[in-house]
Amino acid sequence: MSPCARMASTIEDGAARMEKSTGHEVLPRALDVTDSAAVAAFVEAVEACFGHIEICVTKSGGPSSNFSRSTHPEDGRSTVGGGVVRGLL
Repeated sequence: MSPCARMASTIEDGAARMEKSTGHEVLPRALDVTDSAAVAAFVEAVEACFGHIEICVTKSGGPSSNFSRSTHPEDGRSTVGGGVVRGLL
């Protein structure tokens, strides 16, 4: 598994917990998905580490990470639907 987020501090703790709980290698990376060169480098790093990519699940856009703590559920329904979630097999 290779999770990514805009800031390394966001992903490192979760990645360490995933690695510990599963016993499998986790390759976390900071990544700005608007930077196509960074995305290409990320894909290359994942392929170098794991040999190939079997599943890619992306989520970009949508509310900030503080959204659920600071927004009343009724106020946020339209915003949550605005994120892009896509699974590629």
